[in-house]
Amino acid sequence: MLGGAEGFRRLINNAQSLNIKIVIDALTRISSVRPNKRYRKYLLSKLDDQGKLVPLFGSDGRALEFEDTTVLNYRKKRVWELFLEDIIDFRENYGINGIHLDNG
Repeated sequence: MLGGAEGFRRLINNAQSLNIKIVIDALTRISSVRPNKRYRKYLLSKLDDQGKLVPLFGSDGRALEFEDTTVLNYRKKRVWELFLEDIIDFRENYGINGIHLDNG
């Protein structure tokens, strides 16, 4: 939708040619509308007030819920491995300058 890998690469190259450093957010939540298929089996759910299983929406950890994001099950080692693989991929394939760890 936003240009994919090639579009992102062009954005990075253009920004860096202007001496702009690129820092990405490494979020601990993903889209609840279109989660990538590699994450679907790791979505975290909860029981609502009626006892129905629903996705656990992303949160600021305090009071706000963001219904456009959902939380992965970080009790599973594989979820942490996927998170690290994504971060390493951004560094190796796109040459970003830094990473901000969300909720770190």
